[in-house]
Amino acid sequence: HVQRRAGDQTEVALVDLHLPDQDGRDLASDLHAMDARLPVLVLASDGELHESAGTATRVPLVPKPADGQELLALVRQTRLRAHPFA
Repeated sequence: HVQRRAGDQTEVALVDLHLPDQDGRDLASDLHAMDARLPVLVLASDGELHESAGTATRVPLVPKPADGQELLALVRQTRLRAHPFA
């Protein structure tokens, strides 16, 4: 179960597809239920990307391993789309 702390100013969430207690897409759904404006990116291996092809998902799957600079650029781009005047 996910809870936000008072004053939390998270602008982008980056989660892995495989988490110990749940699927990253389920966590993304939980996060969207708390704040529909919060962009969530889910890291997935190439095999996981192929397995997920054709399934409906509301969150972008990011291939891993991810290049650090490319991942940072993607997070910044996602943040700017979600919060253009922040």
